Amino acid sequence: MFGIPYQYTESRILKARLEFLRDHHRIKENDYLTFDAMRHAAQCVGRVLRGKTDWGLMVFADKRFARADKRAKLPRWINQYITEAHSNLSTDMAVVLSKLFIRSISQPFDHSQTGVSLWTLEDIEERQKKEKEEEMRLITELDAAGLIKKKSEGDPALEVLEGPRSGSGNKLAYDDEDGVMDMDDDEDEFALMGIDEAELEGMQLS
Repeated sequence: MFGIPYQYTESRILKARLEFLRDHHRIKENDYLTFDAMRHAAQCVGRVLRGKTDWGLMVFADKRFARADKRAKLPRWINQYITEAHSNLSTDMAVVLSKLFIRSISQPFDHSQTGVSLWTLEDIEERQKKEKEEEMRLITELDAAGLIKKKSEGDPALEVLEGPRSGSGNKLAYDDEDGVMDMDDDEDEFALMGIDEAELEGMQLS
């Protein structure tokens, strides 16, 4: 990667965007430009790896990448392998280390681990916890917006609520630990809120 891919700062569109971020979100122009440049750099070098069995050599050929404000904005999967011993190298030393890496990585590969997940049990449990929290946050927002209301009675299993409905459209039933909630099945309301029905896990249309 030669140089840092900053945007063209004389662009009127970019200037308007920077002004908006500064006035409404208090984001400094330099912070945004640096973050955007590091994002583009990561996307560029990330094309080297497309699978667990892929390998490649990523070279950031610019001393500015060694600065703390630049490195901090690189993704962790890249940043964690940029060690001090491999930073600020001369051209000759970079070539030597590159040859050593290519020579070692080109040895016969042990495919016994192919297909084995890189996630640990803790990673899976943490992901499931976050998904559950996100689901409950969505339900809370829908409840506050009046799209969901709790019922005083209901079956423990998830089911479509029976009986007359108020308003237009059908209802969705969701059973949490506190009781059963029902929600208007209005596609327009979902679309306005940017909610995909497939994301409402545990709910089903009547």
